[in-house]
Amino acid sequence: MSDSARYLALLWADLEHVLNDLGSDGGLMSPSIYDTAQCLRYYPPQNPWPAIEWLIEQQQPDGGWATPAAPRARYMPTFAVLLALTSLQRKRRETEQAIAAGLGFINRHQAEDWATLGHDLPGGVELILPRLIEQAQALNLPVNLEPYAQLIALGERRRNHIRKLPRLAGTTATHVWEGWGNTPRKELVDGSKTVGHSPTASAVWLSMARADPALHTECALVEEGLQEALQATTTTIEGVINSCWPITSFERAFALYPLLLAGFLNLPNSQHIPASIQAVIERQVTLLESSLSADGLGFTKWFLADGDDTAVAIAILAAVGKHVAPSILMKFKSPEGDHFCAWQGEFQSSPSVTAHALHALALQQHNEPLATYQQYLLNQRQPNGLWAGEKWNASTIYTTSQVIVALIESGMYEVVPQLCRSLVLFQHKDGGWSMNPTGSAEETSYAALALLMAKNLNLLPQDLYPALTHAKQWMCAQYRPFVMDGAPLWLGKETYRPLRIARAFELVGLIALLKDDEL
Repeated sequence: MSDSARYLALLWADLEHVLNDLGSDGGLMSPSIYDTAQCLRYYPPQNPWPAIEWLIEQQQPDGGWATPAAPRARYMPTFAVLLALTSLQRKRRETEQAIAAGLGFINRHQAEDWATLGHDLPGGVELILPRLIEQAQALNLPVNLEPYAQLIALGERRRNHIRKLPRLAGTTATHVWEGWGNTPRKELVDGSKTVGHSPTASAVWLSMARADPALHTECALVEEGLQEALQATTTTIEGVINSCWPITSFERAFALYPLLLAGFLNLPNSQHIPASIQAVIERQVTLLESSLSADGLGFTKWFLADGDDTAVAIAILAAVGKHVAPSILMKFKSPEGDHFCAWQGEFQSSPSVTAHALHALALQQHNEPLATYQQYLLNQRQPNGLWAGEKWNASTIYTTSQVIVALIESGMYEVVPQLCRSLVLFQHKDGGWSMNPTGSAEETSYAALALLMAKNLNLLPQDLYPALTHAKQWMCAQYRPFVMDGAPLWLGKETYRPLRIARAFELVGLIALLKDDEL
């Protein structure tokens, strides 16, 4: 076996390991600064100091917490950590220094960061952040609500919307219950043994519910759910937890999606995949199909179905020849009729959700006219030629790549060469793509898969081929077998990394680059 064949065999084995475990342990997600800090306040471990030390280690040089690449996603984790550290009965010098630096970060940046609202708001920030600030004021921390006036007004609109909801358990409203809830009712606990698939919402609910003997059974369930979430955080540090759990169906759908983008789910390309990988893919596709209901697909069967998971699942199933009733996806069509929603009634739209829905419609060969959705996506393009990061992923490379794929698959070929040129302009000198100064394997795979799709249809200008060669060389140099760490790009209450999804994108992107004979 040649060196290149051995290298490719290693990559396939790495990918098989990832795909084989999809959905196990409820799904794997990176540790969360926000949820760890909040759970320290409401569901503390017997010894809180290892988690406190971990939190302090996560503080950035500018005093804030979480990645600077997504500025507004830093405030909930920063305030949560400040509250956790300030609430300690016994402080250390390092905690006092961290608090001072965190307050300095907030006071320097809050006016600029919250002057306007856009499509990149973290989940529930309009409800949670004002409550965190009020709690900080109650602890005499020098912060004020004035820079957040627009956000607070949005939060009032959201509260009015929540009051009208016929169902709460397993919904986005319950996922952010810590931002608006005051009464721990038993019906808020869903079949996942959590409140809204959220460790923080679960911990806050539990702290209130323990005083009510009528909730003894539900309290035991929620405590069990929190312990299981702690086991799915890929760290042995006591008290460090993830931001959303479980995510079984979300993980399965989105980890299979890069295989579709690379053409590995379609004949004849699928015939060149190792037999063991084919078997794993078939098993996971079958599980995905069984999880898709008439309502669509959500994080799990206990969570409200959303347009993004549903669209990705339908695209995958269509690619392998499995028919899905068109009415399932059309439930997520916006009232305006020009785009698709993650959930009906949402306040900010998402280009990536519409891109995935457009992809699914194209693969289904649906009778729905596609031009309206194509135009919606083109209208969201930024002056720099790319699409901005948005509420599900902070990376501009993610949004742009998903749009390019959707436009290709829906037959809007005429715009693709120029979009590819714009994307290549943002490639770093090292060969990777990233919002940060150096490349990111996940973001590089997003770009590579979109460009390879264009190339396979002769839509990629030949003078851009070297960009893919450069990306392949960088990806090969960066590859580390069976390592799932990386920068958090996905956006919930803060940026996070869905470990198996991100790793699947990285591995499939590199394999696709290596299998292209012209690079």
